Amino acid sequence: MRVTSGIIRNEHDTNNHQRRDYLIANQQLVKDSEVLSIPHGPDGVGFEHRKLSKKRHKKLKSKWQQLHKAKITLKEEFREKSDAVGSYIMRNDNIDLEVIAPTNYIADKQFNEDFLEEMRPMHEEWAGVELIGSVCYGFRQYTNNAYLLNHLDRINTHVIGSSICVDCDINEPWPLYIEGNDHKKYYVDLKPGEHVMYESCNCIHGRPVPLEGSFYTGMYLHYRPKYNWPYEPEDVDDLLERIKQLPGISIF
Repeated sequence: MRVTSGIIRNEHDTNNHQRRDYLIANQQLVKDSEVLSIPHGPDGVGFEHRKLSKKRHKKLKSKWQQLHKAKITLKEEFREKSDAVGSYIMRNDNIDLEVIAPTNYIADKQFNEDFLEEMRPMHEEWAGVELIGSVCYGFRQYTNNAYLLNHLDRINTHVIGSSICVDCDINEPWPLYIEGNDHKKYYVDLKPGEHVMYESCNCIHGRPVPLEGSFYTGMYLHYRPKYNWPYEPEDVDDLLERIKQLPGISIF
């Protein structure tokens, strides 16, 4: 596992008090569910750095190149303010919003659904529970100066997941930041064909260091427990209301 610690280059401070309060409350709801009591990853840190098979990586990269060549691209909108469920931001503080660094979303729905199902057994083995595929995001292409605020994924649908590096052209490593269950901060440098499996609704993660380079293309898989998971996909509003009732919590 290629891991560094500390602040590297120009890391954006995303841990304001309101956000941190929400993240802590979200983690408490996960603990209350008891489904994720199994320790995951080396020493139970909640994530694991792995390599895809060469065959799977070739399939992903080939599909990405096919869609990219066909220019089937959707420019994703800039979101300046976060929502409480999970927050994403792609911009440079020193430039006007009109010239922000966008992300490009290039997808083949059937391919994504098939790949999500193909990867499910691997994630079930790692998680120790049967899973249902929630969604596969990708291909998402980040461009120069992009960064991603530290966040937790949706507790109702994004419980166990993978962040996959499909392809990249970068000048410096663009590490995935993860706070492990051991309360340590990790920076994982993913190369093309590598991925991180993680408790995405429990381990705070993001890419707070701006990307330096041409692009980084990723695919993101999300699963939820098949049995005894107390939160349904439509329960987001109810979850937020529950969080608001927890002592000392303020969210916006």
